[in-house]
Amino acid sequence: MLLGSAKSLCYTTALSEFSKPLTGERELEVKIYTKPGCPYCAKAREFYDAQGIPFQEFNAQDNLKFREEMLAISNGDPTVPVIVEDGRLKQIGWEGRG
Repeated sequence: MLLGSAKSLCYTTALSEFSKPLTGERELEVKIYTKPGCPYCAKAREFYDAQGIPFQEFNAQDNLKFREEMLAISNGDPTVPVIVEDGRLKQIGWEGRG
């Protein structure tokens, strides 16, 4: 009988933990390296805006420091946008284009 009670207690505890509202969720940190007039960069911005995900945008065409950062992340690939989520490269280009 004790085993049955222990199982019930574990199951109940698991359910109560599962049903708790998520608190303390941290926001995704997104960086997008872009160039002015790039339609694929615009699509990336539109996507994150539509999802309500804040992002930082870095003009890699006009700012040498940002360009160097982007090239280091993309292993020298100059294709934009370069999207970084939580410090990790997510993708280069948008929808298979760049």
